[in-house]
Amino acid sequence: MYYLYTSTTNFYEKIEWLITQGVNVINMSNTTGGTAGAYTSIAKWIDHLAIQHSVHFVKSAGNSGPSGGITEPGMAYNIMTVGSINDHDSPNEPNWSDDTFSTYSSYVEDSSAAYKPDVTAPGEGITAGGLTGSGTSFSTPHVTGVIAQLINAYSTLATKQTAMKAILAGGTKHKTADDYGNNSLSPNYSNKEGAGVVDAKSSYYIAANTRYLSLQLYNSSFPYEKTFTVTSSDTLIRVSLAWLKRNSVSSPHSTGTITEKPLSDLDLEVYDPNGNLVGRSISGVNNVELVQFVPQMTGTYKIKVIGYSLKNDYEFIGLAWF
Repeated sequence: MYYLYTSTTNFYEKIEWLITQGVNVINMSNTTGGTAGAYTSIAKWIDHLAIQHSVHFVKSAGNSGPSGGITEPGMAYNIMTVGSINDHDSPNEPNWSDDTFSTYSSYVEDSSAAYKPDVTAPGEGITAGGLTGSGTSFSTPHVTGVIAQLINAYSTLATKQTAMKAILAGGTKHKTADDYGNNSLSPNYSNKEGAGVVDAKSSYYIAANTRYLSLQLYNSSFPYEKTFTVTSSDTLIRVSLAWLKRNSVSSPHSTGTITEKPLSDLDLEVYDPNGNLVGRSISGVNNVELVQFVPQMTGTYKIKVIGYSLKNDYEFIGLAWF
């Protein structure tokens, strides 16, 4: 794992150099300085990393609140953009009810844009290397570290970007008191905190129990269905879906032309053993859908991925359930 601190000078070449070193995860805790809150040419270029290099890219959301916008290239679809919370906890005090969203943490308020950040993590009063600081630059490495540890434990996840995003989204266990009330977990993917606060243990549980899928689905495969079992010990179920925006860059990638592909609109539904719909997510702007429900019965549940508006001949998708 490498940490990338760079300016726009030779930015593409520096990213490509990291890839030649064999990295699986890139942490970017700064900005290239372009238009905040926009899907810029750099963000479009960044999206090719998941498609052509199978690299996980983790980006800080920025420290200007909603008015400043997500810093470039954090609006890229195929990356994990990370916001900041203050957990207000002394060491080894796992108390969620007093967590607050960092006032400086940037997020998207434009309902026509993809919701960012994707997840949040502690970013206030973080001590590392003998120094203490605050900002989304400090929350982002938490998520990078979780991804790296998951890859270390399950090496196949190194090339499964959609599965990783679905695992992290499905594994979150709470949002902050500022967003949805104390220790709550809204079922929707919010424009302020994404899926919620990253939870390494829950994400590991999903990976360890193979409660995820990574698939390439052609249009004829939609709607795609997957079953899973709910037992009496399952008190809350979360199902997440992620897919890629299939941008590509001609060779050499550091100077080549970007071919932007349209983003398909996929929807997510979950049905109980009696065929009753228990959850649906139908965002029209995100490449993540998230369903949460309290099961009323045990047995075999069905996940359905619907190709509401398919723009390409096939899609790369990831599913996770917790």
